[in-house]
Amino acid sequence: NTLPFQPLGGLEVLQLSNIYHGFRTMHNATFASLANLRVLMLENVGLESIRGVLFENLSSLNTLVLKRNMVHVIREGDIPRLPSLAYLDLQENPISCVCDNLWFQRWAESSEVQVPRFHQYPCVGLR
Repeated sequence: NTLPFQPLGGLEVLQLSNIYHGFRTMHNATFASLANLRVLMLENVGLESIRGVLFENLSSLNTLVLKRNMVHVIREGDIPRLPSLAYLDLQENPISCVCDNLWFQRWAESSEVQVPRFHQYPCVGLR
């Protein structure tokens, strides 16, 4: 089922942490029906990439936790454009020191969104 949370439209907090099944990615519509969601925790679920489209309907989301996954590169368009987003946790992902991540570094430095321990990521400050 690509819309597993459809009957839970009023849900405000969803924690799917530590359910590593090697997802690597999720269907674009997985969270589409959760417009009231404020907190989404996807810690240690095996995600290898972030796609903004996965979170695009989450207009109330202010906290997104993606700790301990397998994200190497974060490109423009991967970070969701969410009006309420205040906290994005990407700690313990193997974010690579490659040019493809330069956009993410610039975004994290200039954004109002708090990215915990951002200055401990590889290459931060190296340009």
